[in-house]
Amino acid sequence: MKKQPHKKPQQQQLKKGLGKFNNYIRYISLSTEMIGAMLLCAWLGRMLDQWQETDKPYFTIGFLLFGVFSSLMLLIKGLKKISDDNKRRKDPDEK
Repeated sequence: MKKQPHKKPQQQQLKKGLGKFNNYIRYISLSTEMIGAMLLCAWLGRMLDQWQETDKPYFTIGFLLFGVFSSLMLLIKGLKKISDDNKRRKDPDEK
């Protein structure tokens, strides 16, 4: 049997380079989730206002506030996960 050449330094460099882009992609996905949640809630509120034929946009305001709070919860949860992942990468032995 022939032994495969050891390519560990190249793999480590590749992972290190991709790690920088990985964080950017995570931040972009968090912002997209926030915008999507708020837009969906605003659209649902608007549809309910039209369906119920309300004088003022009560449903739109209510659903938009719900969307803002839910998107903030998604943001906090996502940032905590990113922070924990970054800590694990720096200190793999520590738990």
